[in-house]
Amino acid sequence: NGLGSPRSAEEKKLKTMIIQKIFQTTSQTEIDKMPYTALNNFRVDLEELLKQLQDREDKIEFVEKYDLIILG
Repeated sequence: NGLGSPRSAEEKKLKTMIIQKIFQTTSQTEIDKMPYTALNNFRVDLEELLKQLQDREDKIEFVEKYDLIILG
């Protein structure tokens, strides 16, 4: 998923929140079933979210409030 291996409980929570926000599920099985076009759109969304998140200290709060247009 490109989010690395979280070490702390907060990092695990953040990773789960990001996956849920982008893919609307945390199920790897459901993500694997998604069509390529949807996954490509989600990749773009994920890159944008991670870019905006990079220098923030309030990462969890930011992700909770982050809105995106679902293209998939």
